[in-house]
Amino acid sequence: GAWSEVDETVVMDRLAGLVADARVLRCDGRWCVPAAVPPLPRTLAAAADALVGAYSKAGLQPPFDHPLRDAQPDPARAARALAALRERGVLIQIDSRQHIHREAARGLVEQVVAALSAGTSIDVQWCKQRFALTRKHAVPLLEWLDRSGITRRVGDQRVAGGQRELG
Repeated sequence: GAWSEVDETVVMDRLAGLVADARVLRCDGRWCVPAAVPPLPRTLAAAADALVGAYSKAGLQPPFDHPLRDAQPDPARAARALAALRERGVLIQIDSRQHIHREAARGLVEQVVAALSAGTSIDVQWCKQRFALTRKHAVPLLEWLDRSGITRRVGDQRVAGGQRELG
């Protein structure tokens, strides 16, 4: 059919652009327009608000998920809220133990792309100095940038990857 002739790279690039512009979101394992994303259930609202506040305040130094989740009055509800926030694109999972608020991630990506465009050498030390981070936070962020296609690791350095925007 018609789809057999479509270049998958072109489709994925266009989809990444729509996601970066928040014109398309991932919800419950499907792609949808923001108007079709159901609001968070009221039962998750308090936990979601607490989580969003904590991750927003943390910036590029996110806490580990489990202590933050377990500190909530209902940790199981907080776990469901965390998953719902991730599906709605409010929080981005940087590794198996941490999330980051979308706005912090967007700022990180913009600054890394600008630095790479200016010819700056990106490595752990640069990340630590530029964002006032410890290695504990810098390494997972750089690895997430690699997995996201923003950067590509070559030895100890990061070079530009195929993506230039947060997907």
